[in-house]
Amino acid sequence: MSTQFSKDVDHRERYIRSLQELLQHPSIITTEALMSDFPNLPRLRILTTTDIDNISTLNESCTTNLDLAKHSLPGFSKQPEDLAVLLLTSGSTGEAKAVSLTHLQILSFIIGKIKIHGTTPQDTFLAWTGLSDHHVSYTFASNFLLAKICFALDSLSSGELLSIDLSHLRALISGGESNTIETAAKLTALLQRYNAPKSFIRPGLGLTETCAGAVYSLDCPAYDISQDLDHCSVGKPTNAIKIRFKTGDLALIDKNGNLLLIGRDKDFIIINGSNYYSQVTSSYTVAFPHRPKGHDTEVFCIVYLPSYDSGDYAARSATEIAISKRINVTCGVRPYEIIPLAASCLQKSSLGKLSRQSIRDKYEKGSYATNAFAKVKLRQIQRALHQEAATSTERTIIDTCLRSFPNSSVPIGRDSDLFALGLSSIDLLHLQSSLQIALKITNIPHTTLFSHLVIHELAAALDSFKQNYAFSPVVVLQAHGDKTPIWLIHSGLGEILIFMNLARYLNDRPVYAVRARGFDGEPHFTSLDELITTYHSAIKRKQPEGPYAIAGYAFGGILAVVLLLASFVGLIKEDYAISYLLEARQNSHEKVLDHIMSTAPQSRLQQLGMNKESINNWACIALFMKRSLWDYDPKGMVKCMDVFYTVPVAGYGPATNVEDCFTGYISKWDAFVKGGAKYHLVEGSHKTMISPPNVNGFQKFFKRGLKERGL
Repeated sequence: MSTQFSKDVDHRERYIRSLQELLQHPSIITTEALMSDFPNLPRLRILTTTDIDNISTLNESCTTNLDLAKHSLPGFSKQPEDLAVLLLTSGSTGEAKAVSLTHLQILSFIIGKIKIHGTTPQDTFLAWTGLSDHHVSYTFASNFLLAKICFALDSLSSGELLSIDLSHLRALISGGESNTIETAAKLTALLQRYNAPKSFIRPGLGLTETCAGAVYSLDCPAYDISQDLDHCSVGKPTNAIKIRFKTGDLALIDKNGNLLLIGRDKDFIIINGSNYYSQVTSSYTVAFPHRPKGHDTEVFCIVYLPSYDSGDYAARSATEIAISKRINVTCGVRPYEIIPLAASCLQKSSLGKLSRQSIRDKYEKGSYATNAFAKVKLRQIQRALHQEAATSTERTIIDTCLRSFPNSSVPIGRDSDLFALGLSSIDLLHLQSSLQIALKITNIPHTTLFSHLVIHELAAALDSFKQNYAFSPVVVLQAHGDKTPIWLIHSGLGEILIFMNLARYLNDRPVYAVRARGFDGEPHFTSLDELITTYHSAIKRKQPEGPYAIAGYAFGGILAVVLLLASFVGLIKEDYAISYLLEARQNSHEKVLDHIMSTAPQSRLQQLGMNKESINNWACIALFMKRSLWDYDPKGMVKCMDVFYTVPVAGYGPATNVEDCFTGYISKWDAFVKGGAKYHLVEGSHKTMISPPNVNGFQKFFKRGLKERGL
């Protein structure tokens, strides 16, 4: 039995050719209505169901008087090891394959399912159609169908209920793609209104070689919610037999013995040296990698199936902005291109999967070029909708943004929010440098840039800045929300750019960062007391009343501070910085600076607006942070504290593993917390724990800690 043909003519022809070769030119049975789908290929042997009916009628008339009891017809006597069927795979990762299944395999599969699901002779097995009418106990649906059912039930009028009874439903098997917790939990709640049990969705993992499902979760979604997972576990594998299959899936066994699928080994996009998983979604949306000509790293491209009419440019613009924001939150990068495609261009396999490679190939061959005209028209409409610049400063900022980010999927006007453009910390350094040149301002403070992210507000702030400037360490990363504000205190480098990624997740409360003094020409702090007094006063001015939620990014990790700084902004490669570390320790501060300036690409220095003096200034600020703690010992007690820690940095102290680091250093905070601190081991390193992709896991621990503290 073949999967449904693709509507893509070229793909369909390749598929049929591959089946012809694989099965050695078999006879093909189809309906009269589907005959036109077959291309004109040599040696195709096609029979319609009408032809089969005619042949059956003829055979019936020929054997009417035959005594079947005296004849042993071939095919009735089979051994368990004999071939039962050749089962075709979906072909979602390439051409379909034929898997040989024996009678013994199929019978064992059925017995195994009966045991794990507890089915009885009274249960009904059927597809989703007529689920209530036929009192179905056991059925199957892929995640994308579950999502559609949720959507349909959500679309009912308030208080409206369907006339269905699902009290007989025991197991709704779901596989073929990863199941999201959100969909599973939502559908469970919706169907319980119709007497469905509390755990009927059973995410599973199986292959064609295992007659489909081989392992299932029996406690979905309760178990997955308790473990704070994004995607459902597929249950506990059996110990009865162990066979290895090369499936391309990445997985792990959690502490309770449950199997978690975490991705595919070929579904990663590499951007600026970091891997991002191209997550299969429950809707028609695909992210795939692309390396444009002249780019030194891969970029994201997004294609999706629009739910709006092709001429609805307002809906298209809103969709692009929403996708761009979401990608920015997840990965900290902007999509290179966002393309709406017709359903005929997004053909799913029978398991609900899209071929990312096929979509990428067509994109790079220019098959989606017709989208270019619509894109030009969209940009024209977006520009018309945006208010024109009201002042010369606004016009300069808009023009600078357009030059700096020509591929932005988000329109840029006087009311645009820079945060919505998906700018990375390096993008902001570049924008700061470009604006300083365009507006003839020697130093635009980061506090001014971050605290006024809407373009017309930034223009007004910069006009005011030219007249009068007073230092404030407070940087507004997120101004809105009604929950307790979060204060993020800088690391030993004094900067707060690293907090940008975390702030994007904290959209229910104001988020403020505290930045060191000295980056914009102000005098450096001279003592820790001066620093504490300045920060305390600034926090009290912004938030006069408590409770106060203050998080600090550790001062540690500043050996060879100039080198790490240069590596942080991309002036030199991190592996080179580490290899040069021993030599640098023997050289003078001035000589190390000269070495960095001679090694760093001049284009990168210009992009960041940095020179020898600005790098040295940053190093001096960071060095003060380090020295200020040399003679400092913590005193007093606080009511509560959460400590987020990760693996120790190699070469920074005697600890070589997480256990030694925790016992010898991290756990010492207990002495200053009433009742002891609460500790969270998070992913990543000291440098990357709050950077993509680790920030996604970190923010869950962080939010949970806030909730437990009543914040």
